[in-house]
Amino acid sequence: MPTDDAEIVGKVITQVHASDQDWARLMVDVQEMSKAQLQLVVEKGSTAGVEIEGSPIVVVTTRGAKSGEARVYPLMRVEHGGTYALVGSLGGAPKNPTWYHNIKAHPTVRLQDGGVTRWYVARELAGAEREPWWDRAVQAYPSYAHYQSRCERVFPIFELTPVQDDR
Repeated sequence: MPTDDAEIVGKVITQVHASDQDWARLMVDVQEMSKAQLQLVVEKGSTAGVEIEGSPIVVVTTRGAKSGEARVYPLMRVEHGGTYALVGSLGGAPKNPTWYHNIKAHPTVRLQDGGVTRWYVARELAGAEREPWWDRAVQAYPSYAHYQSRCERVFPIFELTPVQDDR
């Protein structure tokens, strides 16, 4: 099994058209990488310095679509003018990530960037509204363009609006 983030990400990138069995194995590797990143964030108390391929991450907490329980995901940091977006690439996998379904069912999420944590409401973008965020996402994490070029589905993008009472 891969031992570092770069090796895991590299395997995902090169096997976008892998069989379902290969995808299952790769997703186990990605889950291990995610656990390691989350552990580092917990130890540091911040996402600062936690990266994938040199790009920073944020930590997003959703409610499970079916269970309603908290689910925590390290995702690429896509931010512009204080507004955040979440991109459902799953490394170019043929399906949307689990968190996509969680957010569709329960759009209120918690996002940690550095040492700051806030509540947001997520809204899926489409058409012309989506385009500038896609460009920002690729600028923040260039591998998104490669993933999308090798995948038939269009990656969902959610824009996050801060909750006014900021629970």
